[in-house]
Amino acid sequence: MIDLHPKEEIILTVRRHWLIFIGEISALIIAFFLPIFFVVFSGYIHEAGVQYLSFSEITSTLIFISAAWISVLWMIFFVIFTDYYLDVLVITNQRIIDIEQAGLFARDIATAPLENIEDIKIEILGVMATAFNFGNLHLQTAGSDKEILIRGIKNPEFVKKLIMSTYQRETALSQNSK
Repeated sequence: MIDLHPKEEIILTVRRHWLIFIGEISALIIAFFLPIFFVVFSGYIHEAGVQYLSFSEITSTLIFISAAWISVLWMIFFVIFTDYYLDVLVITNQRIIDIEQAGLFARDIATAPLENIEDIKIEILGVMATAFNFGNLHLQTAGSDKEILIRGIKNPEFVKKLIMSTYQRETALSQNSK
């Protein structure tokens, strides 16, 4: 998936925090229980005397709709999981590679050589982000108006320090080899 340059080594691979994933699927979890509510509610309608269909017809129809609903939710879950799992930040000894999955069949890959990184900004927003130590990482590169934004990564302060120390180490090594 990633083509490394000669003498390039992967130092760290970082994904978004698991709490981001849970937040994205929380609506699916709520939606999962909607068919149960309708099955219970249909029993109350039948007991109230509203009888357009027999109870067994209502139940079998609701079971079919519930199965279709759960199948759709299952597919949406896998799209969200695929997006979460394939969004990755790779830090090597020569560059930073941000791979962002945009749907099932689209991927955005941004690459920045370590020597071109001018500024690293960390953004930790909110109580949950502070408590669970995740946030956004902004990388400003030389000669570019656009910054690389990595959202919701684990331990952004550690990642920032690692990028800076890797750059300093590689710069020192290249100067010593001259």
